[in-house]
Amino acid sequence: LLLSAPIGESIGLRAMALVCCGGLLIFCYVFANSLLSSQSEQINFVYSSYQKQLELIHELRVEPLTRLYNRIALTECIQIYIRKFNEGTIDPHLVLIDLDHFKLINDRFGHANGDTVLIRLAAVIKNRMGGIRRAFRYGGEEFVLLFERESTDRVHEIVEGIRTDFMNFDFDFAGGDHITLSAGIAPYRVGWDGKEWFNAADAAMYKSKTAGR
Repeated sequence: LLLSAPIGESIGLRAMALVCCGGLLIFCYVFANSLLSSQSEQINFVYSSYQKQLELIHELRVEPLTRLYNRIALTECIQIYIRKFNEGTIDPHLVLIDLDHFKLINDRFGHANGDTVLIRLAAVIKNRMGGIRRAFRYGGEEFVLLFERESTDRVHEIVEGIRTDFMNFDFDFAGGDHITLSAGIAPYRVGWDGKEWFNAADAAMYKSKTAGR
């Protein structure tokens, strides 16, 4: 013989079951929310760390005074350009720019004004090159430009624009004297390594200086 539970007791058990289920659902919701929040924080941390690494890598390749790429970045880029040339995808040129009589500028007007000259030339280069992607400060008063697919005539046109824009700038401290630069252009030749390519532009630049700067 089976006896049914009293109605009040049955309702109480059901209510307790509902409370337990509700509590379990709330716990699962809070736990899942906490887990998602933790994962989101971890993802944000990883992304933030990645961004900081990219910024650090970028800064290691940027010269602090002129904010152009530095010699380390140039060496890497030259190797990439040579590889692309060998793959038949680009026809590159390297340009070496050197400020004329820069030591005399430092001696006569001071190193602070010498830095002003370097910064101004970098600004002219950025303007004519459309940014810093292919512009480098090699060291001292020397700058390097790399071109991928431009013709020699087009490269010459851009470099001449840099030369005239810079020469026509009036430096307050120079008393009306114009500061000039010399440049050498070297298209890449089959079989050259990076040093041979650079030296070809260097030789062309010195011809420019001997021809009257």
